[in-house]
Amino acid sequence: MREGTARRNAFNMTRVEYRQYEMDKKQAQLDEAERARARSEQDREARLESLRNTVAVKVDDDPSRHLRDTEASSSSRPPESTLFATHGYSDDTILRDKRA
Repeated sequence: MREGTARRNAFNMTRVEYRQYEMDKKQAQLDEAERARARSEQDREARLESLRNTVAVKVDDDPSRHLRDTEASSSSRPPESTLFATHGYSDDTILRDKRA
C-alpha cells in the first residue's frame, strides 16, 4: 500500500509541477501583454501631445482685442439698396400710396 501511495504522490507531484509551469507561463504572457499595452498607451499619448502642440493656439494675451472691429465688420460694404436688384415696387413706393 505504501508503494501505491508513493507512486500516487509522485504522479501528483508531476501534475502540480506541470500546473505551476502552465500558471507561470500564463502569468508571463499576461505581464507581456500589460507591458505592450502600457507601451502602446505611452506611444498614443506622445502622438496626441505632438498633435496638441501642432494645433495649439498661439495668440498674444490682449484683453482689448475683443473690443476691436473684426476684418469683416471693418471692411467697406456696398449700401443695402444696391445689394439686391429690385424688380417691381419697393416698400417705400407702396407705403407712399395712400390707397394701400
